[in-house]
Amino acid sequence: MSSGTTHIKFRCGQCEMIEDQCECDKFCVLCQSQLDIRICKDGLMYCVPCRTACDYKTSDGDPRGF
Repeated sequence: MSSGTTHIKFRCGQCEMIEDQCECDKFCVLCQSQLDIRICKDGLMYCVPCRTACDYKTSDGDPRGF
């Protein structure tokens, strides 16, 4: 039995690939920003301000995605 925690990798809603393998154009679905874009649980991409405002988290659990 593994004692470590595993992180669930969120998949892109468009290509179904995990974030590291996604080659889709990256922009925030709310404000169209192209800065610091990450995939969230819903499979959509968001920038830091929108993730923070909406309390969306990235697969590493941080709304900032760092």
